[in-house]
Amino acid sequence: MIKIWDQHLHTEFSGDSETPVMDMINKAKELGLPGITVTDHSDPEYKEVPGKFDLDIENYTKTIPEIARRESTQDFKIYCGIELGLQPHLVKVQEVIAKSYDFDIIIGSVHQVRTMDPYYKSFYEAMGMKNGYREYYEEMLENVTHFNDFDTLGHMDYIRRYAVRHLPPEEGEMRFEDYRELTDEVMKTLIRKDKSLEVNTGSYRSRLTEPNPSIQYLKRYYELGGRLITIGADAHKPDTVGDHFDELPEMLKNIGFKSYFIYEKRVPREMPLY
Repeated sequence: MIKIWDQHLHTEFSGDSETPVMDMINKAKELGLPGITVTDHSDPEYKEVPGKFDLDIENYTKTIPEIARRESTQDFKIYCGIELGLQPHLVKVQEVIAKSYDFDIIIGSVHQVRTMDPYYKSFYEAMGMKNGYREYYEEMLENVTHFNDFDTLGHMDYIRRYAVRHLPPEEGEMRFEDYRELTDEVMKTLIRKDKSLEVNTGSYRSRLTEPNPSIQYLKRYYELGGRLITIGADAHKPDTVGDHFDELPEMLKNIGFKSYFIYEKRVPREMPLY
């Protein structure tokens, strides 16, 4: 059986997790995963809860590699990455972060739109559902167009997780066609820049029945020529490391994917899906 490397998880260094790094490592070993990449949050200027995601990068980039050297084995590796919360006005700040530290992977994610996070109900109250979705993808396109120093786009339809929590089902679930011109441009930009699209299973913990992005978007990415994908569970606790990974090989095979990629020192390496 193919075991998938988990390239998106959070630990005690993230503002939204209290889980010791070793707890995540031990769970991944228990599951028989070939490796994990710790990707704790750096979201400068997070307006919803100021300072919550101000990652102590110096300590983080010292501690995780030290643990990796001690705990990695021939059959299990630990890498150190980061999840950058992208905002258009932070391009220069995040370019400095990306170039100043020795990360294995940089996940670029959109958590804020006009400084508001779709995680909170106040986002939809301020913007409305349809306008909120459109603003989200417009800002995503601006981010991936102007910021180059990332490796994979995290949970592309992150907004769906929380729209379905805060709005009635008939309102919260987005329609693929409504925003296709924007999401096509996002994916074309990734393909043109040789960036990966992340398949993120954190969605299953938010009443969704498919990954982020949805199967429709993964199919469209493949149709457009996208072949670079990464996989992550977006775990914040040990019990969600590798979450729903057993369902992914068949799902991705049916779309046409034969492999996924892991990043080491920012260089992609192809791994078999089945």
